[in-house]
Amino acid sequence: MTLTKADAERYLEPGAQSIEDRYMPAASRMQPGYLSLGTDSELARMATRCEEFHRLNYSSGTLQEEQERELSPENESERQVQEAALAKPIKHFLHADIVIFALTA
Repeated sequence: MTLTKADAERYLEPGAQSIEDRYMPAASRMQPGYLSLGTDSELARMATRCEEFHRLNYSSGTLQEEQERELSPENESERQVQEAALAKPIKHFLHADIVIFALTA
């Protein structure tokens, strides 16, 4: 069985995601109930604004994941290493009974 170059290329996967694929929210037409049932004008305005982004996916954690990616560099930069304070060593000594035992045993 021989595999042509065209056949092999069909099995290839993309090596890296494009910026759009990685950061653009996925498409979904379903609105969550709290946006579609609300009589609150503020919610209705938010739902209208969200509809302007046709590829917005309400049902997944995509938006939360995107926010976490955006905050990730901030979390990295806020890490600080606290080193332990220097301590003075205690002077070592042998108990007198140990010295006598070692000398007379």
